[in-house]
Amino acid sequence: MLAGLLVHAALWMSAAPARADETTRAPYTGPTYELEPLIDLPVLATQLVIAGGWLLGPQLAPPYCAPQCDRSKVWAVDRFATGYYDKSWVSVSDIGMAAQIALAAGTLIVDEGFTAAVSDAVVVAQAVAGSLTLSVLTNTSTRRPRPHVYGDESPLADRTSGKAALSFFSGHTATAFAAAVSVFETLRRRHPGRLTNYVVLGVGLGIGALVGSARVLGGQHFLTDVLVGAVVGTSLGVLVPALHDTPVQLQLSTQGAGLGISLPLPL
Repeated sequence: MLAGLLVHAALWMSAAPARADETTRAPYTGPTYELEPLIDLPVLATQLVIAGGWLLGPQLAPPYCAPQCDRSKVWAVDRFATGYYDKSWVSVSDIGMAAQIALAAGTLIVDEGFTAAVSDAVVVAQAVAGSLTLSVLTNTSTRRPRPHVYGDESPLADRTSGKAALSFFSGHTATAFAAAVSVFETLRRRHPGRLTNYVVLGVGLGIGALVGSARVLGGQHFLTDVLVGAVVGTSLGVLVPALHDTPVQLQLSTQGAGLGISLPLPL
């Protein structure tokens, strides 16, 4: 919470009006990205529906090796985490991910105002939801057992649940990094070279690292699960805003009925 207050205070101070002898141009107050509702909203809705598949985890088959898997079959780099289980760290990861999303929304509102922030929040939400969507699709296809299934400290019901086979890769970590990086990319476009942008990024990456570490210490993910989640979240945090730099337009085709997608590219 202290980190969030510091970020918002820094943004408020950096957004103070410039002296008359420094600039005569009014600051831009509109949204950073120009959305196409017929494209962006269905994309976001689809992402959220797929990401919601995580809720079906308990209905899946339990890990193939449950109730206790063989530690020797785990990659050497991940073996230190086998058997870890701590509900307190799981709670830390949940709170950290929620705080990251709240911080992202608050940062946009403080920097842009509510109206512009709502538009730009759609882009940030696409990066976040896209990361979680990829995590759900990968979790349910790879079915890697979580670290706590390799020990006997977690309750038997947890080790034999379908959710115990959703280790690769970490959706919490991917979500946290996607939120941090996509907000930074948005601020960077609005205020090139501003130091506060990097303060926001540093705080966001710190929270992301805390979330990833908590997932390992809580016995929910291996180190490689968290590292891949961080890479996926960072990548989408950069890619999704970049895709919105070039507007995509839905236009009626002149050759017949239907919709055509126009993607203007510089030549």
